[in-house]
Amino acid sequence: MAHFANADRAEIDCQNVKRSIGGTLHQTRKATDKRIGRPRNEKKLTRIRALQQQGLGVAVIAGQLKCSKQNIYKALAKTAGQ
Repeated sequence: MAHFANADRAEIDCQNVKRSIGGTLHQTRKATDKRIGRPRNEKKLTRIRALQQQGLGVAVIAGQLKCSKQNIYKALAKTAGQ
């Protein structure tokens, strides 16, 4: 029985460490105002907006830029206020 209790305790400790590290990383990014991940491609975003203003549809824009329609939708949604 003691073996199972130790295994449960180890699992709980592991979860607590993951939660602690995850929270610390989030706080560090927020405090330093840094973003994790690939930076936006501003040229591509500008091109997407220009093509949309010309009246082209999402499928046509995606075909010209050789990316998925979902990427175009996401780019348009993220830059909606610009």
